[in-house]
Formats: sequence, structure tokens, C-alpha cells
Amino acid sequence: MTESGACMRHGEYGRAAFSLLEVVVALAMLALIAIPAVGLATMAASGSKEKMTAGHASELKSRIDTALRSHASIDILDDNYDLSGGGKVFWGSSNLLYIEPEGSLTQGKNDQYFKVRLREADGDTYSNGDPFRFVVYEVTWPENTQDTRRYQLFFPAVFKQ
Repeated sequence: MTESGACMRHGEYGRAAFSLLEVVVALAMLALIAIPAVGLATMAASGSKEKMTAGHASELKSRIDTALRSHASIDILDDNYDLSGGGKVFWGSSNLLYIEPEGSLTQGKNDQYFKVRLREADGDTYSNGDPFRFVVYEVTWPENTQDTRRYQLFFPAVFKQ
């Protein structure tokens, strides 16, 4: 017995801390678990970013296509509607509430965020009476800002009689 009345046997207080070997083994096990987990989380985040970008592009395509197909001055299937060469240019507002042909009188209320060029698909010619017409949309944005970065989206569309 000691003065405090506690019994001290050999080794009773000798294991108050972990040995260096135990610490190294624990850190190695942590690394074996943590590194793949972080890698998996990074892959999942990048995959969701790609899906989100694809979703935005798909939504933009649908909105522009719908807006142009419903525009009163566009009759793609009219033989006189010439899309050869540079095609036809339309301007769309940032929310696509307005989409107007270039030179339109109502262009003043349009903020010209999206520039949409309709043109014939390369190698395709349309003649009156064909059951369908292939058109390529070339979308560039933002157009009304001082930002020098521009984004582009190209997508085909088919118009049927």
C-alpha cells in the first residue's frame, strides 16, 4: 500500500497512453477508409454537376424551340422561308419571355440576352412539299453584357408537315 492507500501493482498505471505502434495502425486504418470515401464523394459531386449542366441545356433547348415554334412570323415549312447562308437571327430575353426576329419593331422591349440563329443543317436542302425539314439552332449567350465569356449551344430540330 502507498501513502494514499491505493494499491500499486506492476503495470496497473503503465498503460495510460497508446503506444506509437497502435497510433500508426489507427491512422493507417483511418487513411484506408477516409481516402476512398473522399474520392467517392468527389466523383459524386462532379457527376451531379455534369447532370445539372445537361439538364440546364436540355431545358434551354426546349424553351427556345417552343418559343420559336409558337412565334407567329416563323413558318419553317414555307418554301420561301430562306435559311440558307447565315440563316435567320432571333433575339431572346434572359427569361425567354420575348423572342423576336432581328430588326423587329418590338425589339426595344427585348434585352437581347440570347442570340438564336436558325439555319439549314449542313448538306440538307429543303424543297416545298418535303414532309420534314432539318434545322440547326445556334444559341449564344449572354449577348447584352460586358462579360467576354460566351456560351454556345447547338441543337438540331425537325419540323414536320
